[in-house]
Parts: sequence; structure tokens; C-alpha cells
Amino acid sequence: MMSSVLPPRAQSSRSQWLTFALALAAPIAFTLPALAQAPAVRVGGIEVKGIPDDWTNHRVVFSDPGTEQQAISAGRHEQWQKIVNDPRYVLQQIRRSLPVQGPAAVDAAYRARAISEAAGSEGTASGQQDSIDMGQRFRGVNGPPLSRKKPVLGPALHNDWSVSMGTGTSGTADVFPAKFGFAQASNNTTAACSDYAVFPTTVAGSTTVPNIIAYDNLYAGTGTLDCTSADPSTFWQVSVHTGTATYGSVTTSPVLSIDGSEVAFIESIGTSAYLVVVLMPNAADATIDPVACATTTNVNNTSQGSSPVVWCKEFADTNNDTASSPFVNYATNTLYVGDSSGYLHTFTNIFHTYGTGAPQTNMTAPTEGTAVATGESNGFGGYYGLSSPVYDVSSGLVFVGDTEGYLHSVNSSGTVVNSSRLGHGNGITDAPIVDPSTSKVYAFVAEDESSTGCTGATHCNAVHQFTTTSSITGSAGNPAVVGTGTGASEFYAGAFDNTYYSGSGTTGNLYVCGNVGGTGATLYQIAMNAGFTGTITAKATITSATEACSPITEVDNTDDYLFLSVPANGNLTATGSNGCKGTGGAGACVYSFDLTTSTTVPVDGVSATGGTSGIIIDNIVNNTGASQIYYETLGATDAVQVSQGSL
Repeated sequence: MMSSVLPPRAQSSRSQWLTFALALAAPIAFTLPALAQAPAVRVGGIEVKGIPDDWTNHRVVFSDPGTEQQAISAGRHEQWQKIVNDPRYVLQQIRRSLPVQGPAAVDAAYRARAISEAAGSEGTASGQQDSIDMGQRFRGVNGPPLSRKKPVLGPALHNDWSVSMGTGTSGTADVFPAKFGFAQASNNTTAACSDYAVFPTTVAGSTTVPNIIAYDNLYAGTGTLDCTSADPSTFWQVSVHTGTATYGSVTTSPVLSIDGSEVAFIESIGTSAYLVVVLMPNAADATIDPVACATTTNVNNTSQGSSPVVWCKEFADTNNDTASSPFVNYATNTLYVGDSSGYLHTFTNIFHTYGTGAPQTNMTAPTEGTAVATGESNGFGGYYGLSSPVYDVSSGLVFVGDTEGYLHSVNSSGTVVNSSRLGHGNGITDAPIVDPSTSKVYAFVAEDESSTGCTGATHCNAVHQFTTTSSITGSAGNPAVVGTGTGASEFYAGAFDNTYYSGSGTTGNLYVCGNVGGTGATLYQIAMNAGFTGTITAKATITSATEACSPITEVDNTDDYLFLSVPANGNLTATGSNGCKGTGGAGACVYSFDLTTSTTVPVDGVSATGGTSGIIIDNIVNNTGASQIYYETLGATDAVQVSQGSL
């Protein structure tokens, strides 16, 4: 592992920077130089260097937990300790340029000071060499730390590249790609081009068609972040089969290890689901690697090499899973995933563990525990299929919805508690959003029949808020109705704005795309307050006919932006230079909204055949071609990169 050598003025003891902790609590807003060797941020025994972004980062959110003294005064010190020692909290704060509370604050302040001290090296030969040295292809462990800069973006979305991943159509709008960023220093050409994105193809694999593909050399443009080779390049690709040449497909979202060296996903082969873990190569391997599950290698007892190393295991109960994405608790190295028969599965030892930052290679393989039935019978001897689970660090509970509209909580002993029936038909098909800081969970119900004005004849889209520290038994929580629902359209999760993240959870807004069963999908703003009773405002009618939107993705990049897509009949005229509007398939669009300027008119839109998957954000940096969004088009199996602004 490379040592953390700082520029001369930063080569002081970490303790010297304690006095900077408060001063550096404000977001960092300076140009990032060739910052090759700033220290990692340690959270317990885990080192945070690069930044993973997958679907889970959009379903666990942390409003401001406050200072330790504030937590003690409010009688929630134990909860506060759980939050500030969770790697996901620290990752979010780094990603959003927000202050870090708790033990990791010292490292975060020290690291921020190192970034500031390194500013003088930008553009120098030594600074550029530092970037090259730290850009080695060993994924994660030797990758440089990530730091944030908020540039001013122009209004226009710009389609940078689109790559076909095979023949056929893609999956559903709640399937997200995943992105790992090693660094965003303005001279860090090698490290930046080592950033990668992972896309499930959602089509059946074969010896010539992969199940999942990773791309690097992501950044188009000119100057220091132009990766020069064709954008993008295939980093690795695999296709998994049972050992008898029976291949399957990946129809849910992958998840990344915290260091970026591994990815886990679920493959559906025939009528069974398989957990797959890939240890990525330390150099590009564009060959499609067919892997038989019967002969896979224990990735936890293996070092990286020139080809991907694959481990997979069929679910012990042989149930299938085509809709539930895996969730990893980084602190305990535990993975949770549902299945199509209503069981929640738990796997331990999911990724390598880390001692002093280096991977340990003497671990046992990932191990499955006893699957837990959620407890709501479907009337045919089984249970309703589960959506994606989310772990809440404050309560220690896993929350997961099902297709019949029940929300379930599951504790570490396997005890299941069920809400009342909130809807039916599509029920809860997307993962809930959990905020451990406020002890709240939000379920997104497609065909609500339990709220006022919502009946069997008039279904609603509704968001139901529950308190994680109270039993949800038979409860409907606090509902917020956002238009008409229907069995023909999914209702996906929304997103909070930056005001919510910066506050205590009772300010800001939750944005959702509702009325998906009405005459036009609509962007709604739900004002946050202590009782989830704030004003609900319809801000923009997005489609001219009955359509569902993708999940909403938010990023604070100087201004606060929302991104979403529709599969057809986009109805908005944008202020930007591109725009997207049309009838039927011609109106399949991705839209961006600038919450700072307007929530009724998008700043721009681009065409997206058949709509898109979930949308992943990569960088917030002041570099040409490096602040992007990623998604798959649903009308064709294409991986797409689009610039967040005019880049």
C-alpha cells in the first residue's frame, strides 16, 4: 500500500489539525489541484478513499445529526454515535461537501487541510507526476482519496457517449448502474481515467454476451481529464452460468465495496437466484469471461490479478429474485437481499475486510444465513415478492416492501413486523428511503387504498412516513397523497433537496413524481416538517398521457439539481439548448430541474429511447468533461453518459 506523503507544508502530525476541525466544517469551495496523496478518512476500522455511488446511496440519507453536545442534550447520544460511526454517513458528507461529525471529523479536517496545502502544486511537473503515481490501477486500496469542488454548471444537458451492451431491451427504471471515483483533482489524469461505471446488461448472458460490464476511460472532452482513448473503454465483463452452460440475466442493481475493488449482484438463472461477487482486475481485461458457479473461487482468499475473479452461490432455498437489489452494511460486511417468494436473505463476509487499509486474504467465502419469511401470505402457500431492502443503522432494522403494499421491518433475530396493507397491485416495488438521523422511513406506494380519498375505485400514489423506533405493526404511518395511481404504472422513490440534508430533517422538501395513473405524470413537492404534514404542491406536469417516471436523483452542484426520465409523451419545454418533448416514443426524455431557479420548468432535456434506468451521479468537480450522470436506456440495452451541465 502506498504511504500517505503530503506536500511539505502538510507533513505535520494529524493532531496539529484538530484546531482546524471547526474552521473547516463549512463546505470546501476551491479548485482542486493535483491532490495525489492526501490521507484517507478512517471510520472505525474502515478507510474511506474513493467514493462508491450505487442505488443504496439514494435510499439511505442522513439529515444533519448535530454536534455531540446537541445529541447529549436531546437524549439521543447513543443514536448519534451509531450515525457518525457509520461509513455511509461519512461518505455522504464527503460527497455533498457537508461537515463530518464524530471521530471521523478529525481525519476529514486533516484531509481537507491537506487539499488546501496541495493547491500550489497545480500545473507543476511534480504535481502532475504525483497524479500519475497515485493513479495506479490497483482499485480502491491504492486509489487516491476523493475531494469535492462545486463548479458553476451551465443549463444544458449534453449526451457524451452511448454504448450498446447487446441485443434486446433493458430492464426497469429502478435498476441503477454503479460508479466509483478515485479522485477529481484537476491534474489527476491517470486516476480520473481509472474511474469506472458498472452496468448490468439485463439480458441473458452467453459466451459472447456478458451479464454485467464495467467501463473506464469515462471522460470525454479536452484538457487534463480527456482520457484520449475511445470513450469509454471496457474495463471487464463477465457472464455467469450454472456449470451446465445455462446462463441467466442480471435484472437488479449491483452494489460496490467501499474501496471499489469488488462488486456484488444477483443473477437470475432459470428459477433460482445466485449471489455473485466479482473481484475486479488490476488492469483492463476486455475479454468476456464465462464463469461456472460450480467452480468459482473464494474471492475473500484471493488477490487481484489481470482478470476478474468471480464467486457465486445459489440461494439456499433455490428461490428466484428478479426485483430485489442487494444492500450492503459496510460496517458489518453484511449483505441483505429479498426474493420473489417473500424471503429476506442475509450473507456475511461479503467483501474483503481491511486491517490497516490492506485487504485481508485469509477470510472465508461469503456465507448465507437462514432466510426469513416476511409473514404476509399470498393465499397460494407463499408470500408476496419483495422489493429492495434498506438497513437502518439507528434501529438495527432492515426495512423492505412487497408487491401487495406491505412494509416489513426485520431485526437481527429474524423477527418480522408488518405494517397495515397500504395498497395492492404494484404495491411497494421500489426500496424505501431511510433517514437514521430522524428515525424515519418512507415507503412509496403505487396503488394506495388506505389513505383519505383513496379507495378501490380511486387508487392513489402516496408516500407513507413511519418512525423506525416505533413498531409499525398494523400501522399506515403518516401518508402524503400525490395524485392517482394505477396497476399499470410503477411509483418510484423520490429525493430530498439539499436544504433537507443541511438541516435537522424538518426543513427542505421531498420531491416525487406522482399521478402516474392520471392524465400526466407530475412532479410534486412535499414540504418537510415534524409531522410530515407539510404543503403538497404540484410543480410540473411532465407527460401528456399516463406514464411513470424513473426514480428521482438529486445532486447539489452549486445549484441543487433533480434528474428524472419518462418513457414516452414528455410534455415539457426546457429553457436549455437541447430540450425534449413529443408524443409517444418521441417524448422519451431525461429532464433536469434546477431547484434554485425553478421547479416548474426543466433547465433541459435529452432524448432517451424508452426512458431510463435509475440515474447515478458521479463527480462534483471543476473539470471539463468530469461532472456526469449515468443510466441505461430501457428501449435498447445502451449504457449512457450525459454531462450534468454545459461542459
